[in-house]
Amino acid sequence: MKKYFAFALVLALILSVAACGNNGGTSSQNIQNTGINLTQIQTGNYSSLQGTWTEVAYAVNAYDGNGAQWETGALAPYADTLSLSSDEIAFNDTAVVIQGNTLTDSAGSHPLLFENSESSLVALLADADAVAINWIVSFYPKGATNDLQPNNDVRIDNTKNLIVIWTSNNGHTAVFAQTETEPTVIDENGKTEKTAGIWRNAYAEFLRHSENYIEDGHYANTFALADLNNSGVPELIIPFFNGVEGGRIFANVYFYNGNISIIGRQIDMYYKLCWLSTDSSHPGIFVEGGRNSTFCCNYWTIKNNEFVCEPLWSYIYNTETNEMDYKELSSKKQLIDEAKKVISSNPNNEIEFFEINEINIQKILHNE
Repeated sequence: MKKYFAFALVLALILSVAACGNNGGTSSQNIQNTGINLTQIQTGNYSSLQGTWTEVAYAVNAYDGNGAQWETGALAPYADTLSLSSDEIAFNDTAVVIQGNTLTDSAGSHPLLFENSESSLVALLADADAVAINWIVSFYPKGATNDLQPNNDVRIDNTKNLIVIWTSNNGHTAVFAQTETEPTVIDENGKTEKTAGIWRNAYAEFLRHSENYIEDGHYANTFALADLNNSGVPELIIPFFNGVEGGRIFANVYFYNGNISIIGRQIDMYYKLCWLSTDSSHPGIFVEGGRNSTFCCNYWTIKNNEFVCEPLWSYIYNTETNEMDYKELSSKKQLIDEAKKVISSNPNNEIEFFEINEINIQKILHNE
């Protein structure tokens, strides 16, 4: 079973913190081995940052002539918080949210500029000169040199991965260290699965309880796993139908981010002819199918934590010519070409669906 596998369906359906002390320079290779992928972070993929982040130091400038004053730990009872998903970084709940090249605070959304030195990554507001409150977010893999100079005998451990958030509001700096990382598994292609042990167990337990995914009046007996947004953690696809001959086939799509949540409900999967995109700029699946005299291909992907569909093309039966008329429904030529390439040339990318039973659930747990 491949990394993101699914099981064959019986039905033909549905588918800037500086090291205190003497830190030497760190090579790009060493940085990569720490687990932080600066290139991915810059593109909005935060899967390499998954784990527990704890505030280990902070600084506040009271503007009393003494400059910013550093303290170890967190400012009680107002401790800063940092939470991450595969595509979002949230500081102090939703006070600041970073997604891709955008930072959003109480004043609205701001485009980001990135400075990547290979040993660190700094995100700056592109409109810094025009905002009332400025922000800078820095990422330091463990061992990387940084340029903070804490006072008051505060020492910052650079043997851990660090995220530093600075704001011009009271000259506040918060330093977070990764105190716990998620289990990592390397597949046969060398790709890293973050949170591997955790999401595998979560999906397994979810599938063991039919009340989680079988809706009233519907029947579900298969599932698939597929990484639809290149996050490193696959989504869980569960097709279902109403048992009526000729009934429509749909699917619910779930994702894991600490808890299992539904991201797409009643997605039309036609006959479950699905292919994974091989174009990293267009992650997702292509679904072929149709009803009556219409046949079409749709592209499904995840955007802003929602499952969205873009029709690509259709074939509609022409009663005058007795032929199927082809019509492109999207202006995205690259996306259409990718769909046709995958469907015609890469049959191995077709998503398979497996029956929901304990044998196949165990295969999830053992990455078979």
